[in-house]
Amino acid sequence: KSSQSKLESIGSFCRHLSSLKDPMILPVLHGQTGEDGQIQGFLQTLGLPYVGCGITSSALCMDKALMNQVFLACGLPEARFIVLKREDPENADRDALLQRVREELGLPCFVKPANNGSSVGVNKADETNFIAALDEAFTYDHKIVIEEMISGHEVEVSVLGNEDARASKPGSYTSSHELLDYEAKYLDRAIIENIPHPMTEDQYQKCQKLALLAYHAAGCEGFARVDLFFGADGNFYVNEINTFPGMTVTSLAPKLWTALTDMTFAQYLNALMDYAEKSYARRNSIKNSWEI
Repeated sequence: KSSQSKLESIGSFCRHLSSLKDPMILPVLHGQTGEDGQIQGFLQTLGLPYVGCGITSSALCMDKALMNQVFLACGLPEARFIVLKREDPENADRDALLQRVREELGLPCFVKPANNGSSVGVNKADETNFIAALDEAFTYDHKIVIEEMISGHEVEVSVLGNEDARASKPGSYTSSHELLDYEAKYLDRAIIENIPHPMTEDQYQKCQKLALLAYHAAGCEGFARVDLFFGADGNFYVNEINTFPGMTVTSLAPKLWTALTDMTFAQYLNALMDYAEKSYARRNSIKNSWEI
């Protein structure tokens, strides 16, 4: 659409919202614009309550480079990583970069855009496809993340709450796809859900504790899905946080509550709105500098 058309659409949307009594926004938007703080900032500018994380945590968790650096600063266990920008001199010498990856991260490794969702642009890279993986990742962002591959299972923990957040037991997927990419996540009907992922009770508690530490380190509110690696060495490593996890038939975020507790899906949604109202009230309790 043209800029004028977009402005007219936004104006119409705002007028519609202002006509509603006590609106509560559920921004079911994935990826850039939907999860990166842009729509959250727009809604806060309109003075409207909305479900999910705020501006800062949304932007932070969308940027995998910044998120990894925060986890590192907080002392949370995670895969080793290298952040690379398109304009970095190191990007011009791919042979030297590959040697650095061999020495610091090992091969194979994962190459991903810093800012993207649904595993789009993510590749498992080795000697043969490393350059191609870099080029594909750079088509989606000017900044990419190269990560060490952790041998083991990727597990997902669903977290609900604000300061009083609680974590579900972890779940996982079994798929014929080597990489849990876009096709595996959304198109593979043969995918198997492991609810919960089999572990000892002690491992469940360690996994849930780490998920909550990551959730609070990123300043999350309302709900999120914390993805962890359950390493072959028996340790857990933070992978990333999805601030607006999917609600599809194969999505684990709600199922880890509805399948493992007595919570219904309606109660799950009610909980999200309740936490949203509390976040909204807290934001409104603080005086803004422009009001002074």
